[in-house]
Amino acid sequence: RARLRVFGGADLYVGGGAAALTPYERYCRDLLDRGGYGDRVVFEGSLGLERYAAFADVAVGAVNPSGRDETFCLSAAEFSACGIPVVAPRRHALVQTVLDGTTGLLAASDEEFAQHCIALLQDPERRASLGQAGRSHMQLAYGSGQLTSLWTQLAAELKADLQVVPTPPSTPWWHEGRWLRELWGLPLACPLWPSWPVLKSGVKGLVQGSRRAITPAGVGVLSTWAALALMLLVVFGKYGGNPTGLARIGDQFPLSPRVAAQELVILAGKRGNDGQQYLALAMDPWQVERGTSQALDNPIYRGKRLLYPLLAWVLGFGQSGLIAWALAGLNVLAIGSAAALVALWAQQHQLTPQWGFAALLLPGYWVTLSLDTADLLATVGLLAVAVTWTAKQRGATSLALAAALLSRETSLLAWASTGLSALWQRRWTWLLPLACVPLPLLLWTQVLNSRFAQTRDGLLASVHFGWPGVGLLQKLGQLLALYALPGPAPSLLERLFDAASLSLWVSTLLVLASVALSPRASRWLRLTSAIYLLPALCTSTQILARFPDYTRVWIDLASLALLGLLQLRSRWLKPWLAGCGCISLGYWAGYCWLAP
Repeated sequence: RARLRVFGGADLYVGGGAAALTPYERYCRDLLDRGGYGDRVVFEGSLGLERYAAFADVAVGAVNPSGRDETFCLSAAEFSACGIPVVAPRRHALVQTVLDGTTGLLAASDEEFAQHCIALLQDPERRASLGQAGRSHMQLAYGSGQLTSLWTQLAAELKADLQVVPTPPSTPWWHEGRWLRELWGLPLACPLWPSWPVLKSGVKGLVQGSRRAITPAGVGVLSTWAALALMLLVVFGKYGGNPTGLARIGDQFPLSPRVAAQELVILAGKRGNDGQQYLALAMDPWQVERGTSQALDNPIYRGKRLLYPLLAWVLGFGQSGLIAWALAGLNVLAIGSAAALVALWAQQHQLTPQWGFAALLLPGYWVTLSLDTADLLATVGLLAVAVTWTAKQRGATSLALAAALLSRETSLLAWASTGLSALWQRRWTWLLPLACVPLPLLLWTQVLNSRFAQTRDGLLASVHFGWPGVGLLQKLGQLLALYALPGPAPSLLERLFDAASLSLWVSTLLVLASVALSPRASRWLRLTSAIYLLPALCTSTQILARFPDYTRVWIDLASLALLGLLQLRSRWLKPWLAGCGCISLGYWAGYCWLAP
């Protein structure tokens, strides 16, 4: 029986009452009528003092649900003065105008906002209690007696020429980033130092432009520049301008002739990272020279991941001196592309494209950039599948899947989930193109098998995976010093950071599980999350032994978790992203100052 009465108009300065609806209000009215809720929402329009008579029928005052840039919220004070309990977002000055639990209720999310309104509608006694407390609070805080006293006090201070003492902030240090604003305000005495509002508006103008909000393409461009700047700082600051340092080349594995002819950054006493393998392949993507395959630990397993080294060879014009730069540049472009695709996903689900910048917090992206591996390219393919599937672009989805498969064969999981989603949603015309997606990988694998018949390609299944949960339990034993994994024993600092990284990885698995079970998530996302979960739980200590490995190898898990949290508008999105950002910063600090 409850109804929503909307006081005020879409155009604040044009009156006319309920009969003069703006085009946007008419659009909302049409949506409500089509949904069968036309009689449940009343647009009162812009009213004068006659609104107080209408307030007699108001049970709950729902004020400014976004709460953005609210400096006091006169509407909240007006409802309280009329004895109406207020529900408002926990943002900006509303935390002071509305006393949570005393004069009204504050909400941290849209879902909680709705729950508070429903709870008050069902509890008349609590409504009356909060409303009465609100009326009393308004009289004490903003009544004529209080205002007269404050003005008199100000006049006396001015007459006595007393020094003005600023009122200390009453909000907690963490509210709306208060600590950051206060920290920024410390050097305000310096000439030309901008105030926080000036800085905020300047950055907003730089990102959004003067007239329209930032686009997904803009998010991608800015993210690419950020990744490029960081890559160049690492290459020139740590490796003296030699990009082969990102490949992490060791001295315990043979080098291909084309790699050995270059000026290299070689890590003494190290076996070498996967980037060493990709560098060898990028010099000779088709493995024409025998020395190339001899430099690989498994020419079939490595050779199947053709796209990344092949693109580096093309972008480097086949020149050995440019190919190492091309490997790093591809990952820079991949980070920008991933951010743009996340921004597109956010836009598809009625969120601001600025959420695309959240991709820059994921540690797996930066681990991949610092190690010259193909994981980012495969993840870009996965994100492209998510966006194009939602947009119902059949050709683009198939192309993205094919590219992802040629970057990393684990993208077969995304191919399987997409095929099952097509069956689930009865997209029959999608089945034939999806069936053709693995053909390039299968044909290229057959070529490699015939060329290297003596090589066993069972490395992925037999070494990287085992029984569900066994690898995770062994990893926990290592962190607790109860179980020794192959390789050098980690230091205390490494063990602590590894524990933090593993905690984030486990939390990502929990996020994916919740997305897979949520009916509010899209079918494709639910299926993909569920399909990726099983092999992740079967991960062996071959991958879990070192935090850069499982963070990088399972980069898709974090990407899917980000998409899921955005689509569900989960309250855990920001805490999870904060954890990702801390791990990313910690990784770069260790990479730049502690890693050889």
